[in-house]
Amino acid sequence: MTESYAYQMAKMLLALAVVLALFGGGAYLFKRYVFGRGRGLGRFGGSNAPVKVLSRNFIESRKNIAIVDVAGEILVLGITPAAITFLTKLEEPEAIEAVRNTGRRNSRSFIDIFQEKLGAKKKTNTDKG
Repeated sequence: MTESYAYQMAKMLLALAVVLALFGGGAYLFKRYVFGRGRGLGRFGGSNAPVKVLSRNFIESRKNIAIVDVAGEILVLGITPAAITFLTKLEEPEAIEAVRNTGRRNSRSFIDIFQEKLGAKKKTNTDKG
């Protein structure tokens, strides 16, 4: 008994759909359980990680200074493409608190700030009116 060409094509497409569905499901599960939902590396890091970058300021192209919290200690590091250099450790309680609070003050997103500025401009234009 010979199968028709259409039947063979339908079987092949169904097998392909099953393989692609398994691949897509595996990729989804990998992304969800390894990388988490916007938490860095989810189960393998994220907000409970012992290393957090609190601030980063660029000095030149590809050269910056980073303030890093490593297991509760605040370190200032110089970072270049070739090396990471320890600069100092913050030990004064006032400086540590100021560094930790810096990130909280700037927690608004770019779009929030942008919309606020647009709203302020619109108000100033209508006030002139």
